Amino acid sequence: MNLYLVRHGETQANYDGVYCGLSDLPLTQNGRWQAQHVAWQLAEVPFEMIAASALRRTRETANILRPHLEPQCSPEWNEMAFGEWELRHHHDLRREDPERYRAWCDDWRHTVPPGGEGFQEFSRRVVDATARLTGEQAGNILLVAHQGVLSILLATLLGLPPDAMWHFRFRQNAFSQVTLTDGFCVLTCLNDSGRKTAP
Repeated sequence: MNLYLVRHGETQANYDGVYCGLSDLPLTQNGRWQAQHVAWQLAEVPFEMIAASALRRTRETANILRPHLEPQCSPEWNEMAFGEWELRHHHDLRREDPERYRAWCDDWRHTVPPGGEGFQEFSRRVVDATARLTGEQAGNILLVAHQGVLSILLATLLGLPPDAMWHFRFRQNAFSQVTLTDGFCVLTCLNDSGRKTAP
């Protein structure tokens, strides 16, 4: 399997630097341009299937990447839900909700954002989705998802624990690629934003 990984294009939440999990925002104009650039890069790749989260920003990105190939959208690829902290800036949370925010920063693996999703639940969901995707599909597969989702997926495929996700940052104007052969994963490229890819 050749698995291509694309983070959705920019949203207003990305531009503002606020937490955005399940808030269903569209792409900005810059986000659409980013997706169009990646569409140019991947134009020659014949994809068997596109997977995406159920959120608008990934669906819009997927539709720009392949207008004539309907993405298979699933909430299992959704970003972590931040609950009451959705669309809030960390500077504001330090001032307005200091105790709960400090508790989460000090132990993000086990502390759950108020009304949101904890890291244990989130990472288990992504790990399970990754196992299903890599176990059931073959050929060239495109996954359009989110920073948190893609970083946990890549850590998992490379045999690292989910909390190694912080080692991988996915840009919004690039693609990444892994090759899987009999369960062995090779990271072919990370955040390629320049070249056009041959099939």
